[in-house]
Amino acid sequence: MNAYLNEIKPYLGLAFLVFAGASAFGYVLAFLDPTETLHVQRGVYEQARPLLDLQSWQIALLIFLNNSIKVFFSMALGLVFAFVPILFLFVNGQLLGTFAFLVQDSLGWGFFTTGIIPHGIIEIPAVLVGAAFGIRLGFLAFSKLFGPKSEISLKQEIKRAVSFYLRVLLPVFFLAALVEAYISPFFLALFYSVL
Repeated sequence: MNAYLNEIKPYLGLAFLVFAGASAFGYVLAFLDPTETLHVQRGVYEQARPLLDLQSWQIALLIFLNNSIKVFFSMALGLVFAFVPILFLFVNGQLLGTFAFLVQDSLGWGFFTTGIIPHGIIEIPAVLVGAAFGIRLGFLAFSKLFGPKSEISLKQEIKRAVSFYLRVLLPVFFLAALVEAYISPFFLALFYSVL
């Protein structure tokens, strides 16, 4: 597993740069254009409203399905020259940055970090790794079509990526979903109680 992760380090670095840059962009855009913040606020409210009547295990299941399905398709569709995973990272990074501005502006950085860190330290690296697989597959596909011949088998790389996804990323997304549904709300309630 470590050897495979070492192989994707350049793509993981690119994934991190896209996500971090998009997050900063989203934050600055929200700061400069408050209407952007309102759009995100409405979107978050519309997405969260159906969850209010659900039990914690149902919320965890929905979070798990949402993350695992989106990352899988981002990874698989990376074969289209890495466009989809890069777009996936940019959109989600921008949303996170805009959401960060929205929350810290009204509730403070403490509330934002308390709500994000418990599951974010598990979920975000897994998202980056999944997207990095997609980017790697896209670069390999492009190289096979337009670059010099490579000894690396694209079919074999797809199998390796899917195997890693099933054996490692899926359990990580499941753990992150449990933390987001059970642990993060606990810390937020604790944060509120000491204010």
